[in-house]
Amino acid sequence: MRQIIAVIIGFSFIPILTKRKVPIAYSILASAFIMILISGLGLNSIGNIFKATVLDPKKIGQYLTVVEIGVLGVLLKKYDFIQIIIEKLNQVVANKKLQLMFIPALI
Repeated sequence: MRQIIAVIIGFSFIPILTKRKVPIAYSILASAFIMILISGLGLNSIGNIFKATVLDPKKIGQYLTVVEIGVLGVLLKKYDFIQIIIEKLNQVVANKKLQLMFIPALI
């Protein structure tokens, strides 16, 4: 029950802080810290959770995949490859609905 109350109170702080012009990243961090305090997690358990999250080989692979996708997205945008792909797709497929289905697969 204590964890549910912590989540409700923690999430209620996000819109309050955002309305007061606090950046969303800081609002989320403050909300997480409030949830930690209210739920009763100790510093030892927080350290264990952090280690399990950061040092797990499967999660490291997931982090690298996300970084790789981000880098590819930036490169595609920087060198206008996305625009070229869409133009070539327009020449091959005339139907807009089919184009919308193909674009994620091509990118």
